[in-house]
Amino acid sequence: MMSMKHKLLTILYCVAFALPARAAHGGALGFYLGTNMSRLNYREPDINISHRDSYVPGFTARVVFDQAETMAFYGYMAGKYQSGTYSYQGYSQNLAGVRTRLAMSDLPKTQSETELAFGHYVWSFPADIRLKLFGGIQYEHIDDQAYTVNRMFYGRTRDSWFGVIGMGVNKKIGDRRQVELMLKAKPVIASWHEANLSDTGGVYADMPAIRQRQPNGFRFGASVNYQDKYFWFEPYLVTTNLAATRPDKFCLAQNVCGTIHEPSNTSLEMGMNMGIYF
Repeated sequence: MMSMKHKLLTILYCVAFALPARAAHGGALGFYLGTNMSRLNYREPDINISHRDSYVPGFTARVVFDQAETMAFYGYMAGKYQSGTYSYQGYSQNLAGVRTRLAMSDLPKTQSETELAFGHYVWSFPADIRLKLFGGIQYEHIDDQAYTVNRMFYGRTRDSWFGVIGMGVNKKIGDRRQVELMLKAKPVIASWHEANLSDTGGVYADMPAIRQRQPNGFRFGASVNYQDKYFWFEPYLVTTNLAATRPDKFCLAQNVCGTIHEPSNTSLEMGMNMGIYF
C-alpha cells in the first residue's frame, strides 16, 4: 500500500506539471523543496495528559503560482511529512477505572499534511507591498505508534480535513527577494480518530478498531517566509483545538464492558521550514 509520504510526493508531482499551463498567462511558477523541524506541545486538559513532540528532520515541498506583478491570480499546493518522537506524561487505566501514573519518552509518531488553496491579489500599497486573500482545504494524517515501543499503549490515528481561509502580505526586495507574512484560519470540516486497543493484547486482542468523530475544532497558523534568490526559510506557529468525541461502549469476550472516547485536546507547534527555491 502506498505510504502517506509517497502520496504527498505523487500529488505534488502532478500539480507541478499541471500548473505550467497557466504560466503562459503572465504568472510566475515557483517550486520550494526543503526540510522541516518543529516542536509540539499537546495537552488533553480534561484528564491531565500531555505530550512533547520533536520532529527533525522532516520533508516539505510546495508549488506556487503567483501573479503578483499583475495583481491577479494566486494559488499553491503544499505537502509536509514529519517523523519524530514524543514524551508522554499521563497515566494508564485498567477496566476497573484504576489509574496509574505513567511517564515515557522516545515514543514514535508521524504526521503528514497536504494543503491546496487559490485566491487573488486585492490591494497594492506603496513600497511594493501587496495583499492577497485565498481559500482552500487541508488534509492531515497523524499516526501515533507508541505501541511499537510499549504495549501499555495502543495504535491511534487521526484523519482531519480543515477549511483554509487566509491572507498574505508580501514585499518584494529587488528581483528575486521577498518577505511574506501569512495568516490562516482553519475550521474543522471533519476529523476522525481511530483507536486500536487490540495492540495492547491480552483481553483486548480480538477487539475491533473504534473510529470516532471529533465534532468540531479550529486551527490558526502564522508564518513569515523570507526568500533570497535560491534559498528560503520560514518560521511558523500553529495552534489547534479539537472537541471531544462522544463515548462509545465496547464489550470484551468475557462480557466485560466499558466506554472509550477521545478527550478534547489542544496543541501548539513551533517550527521552521527551509530549503531551495527554483
